[in-house]
Amino acid sequence: MDQSSSSSISSNISASTSSSIVINSLSSSSSTQSTNPDIQILNDNVHKYTTETVKLCLKYKKNLYKIVDKKSKSPCWSIFGLPAKIVGNGYEIIKSFASCETCYQTYSYSSTISTLSNHKCPMITNKSQQKLQLSSTSRIAFHDALSDLPKSTPPDPNNIKISEKEKNLFKTSLRKMFSKFLFIHMNIEIQ
Repeated sequence: MDQSSSSSISSNISASTSSSIVINSLSSSSSTQSTNPDIQILNDNVHKYTTETVKLCLKYKKNLYKIVDKKSKSPCWSIFGLPAKIVGNGYEIIKSFASCETCYQTYSYSSTISTLSNHKCPMITNKSQQKLQLSSTSRIAFHDALSDLPKSTPPDPNNIKISEKEKNLFKTSLRKMFSKFLFIHMNIEIQ
């Protein structure tokens, strides 16, 4: 790509998103950092976020941005979280946005979750489709392999010691996993 087309792309991107994203920039400004050679995000000038700039920050600036869990009963929040900028040992929530924890797709968010509930994460969908494509031959081979394993007696439930903290962690993980399953496969919203 030559210098003139690079600068035209850069100005088109900056004008269309009104953000501080530079693509294939030839400048070596000290205020830019990049973890991806094709995309640079200016550190000092990201004041007004867009869904695209938040997504790019989460994807390519993982040391500066993260997704924070939102405590909610709605199953969509098992997949989504609130984007945040890391500040010292804490973080600042980037208001009015919600981001997918898997693919970083970001949506404007105020209080309704209808847009979030309609999100079809390509990362999760592909994994689900791959699992569904398991042929019956593979299932039979897997079942045969399992039947060849030596039988063992299950542990005595009275001898298993689990702390309250571990129980609560397990319950929380199980709830989140079940909510994800319902959200992905049935698109059911639990109230």
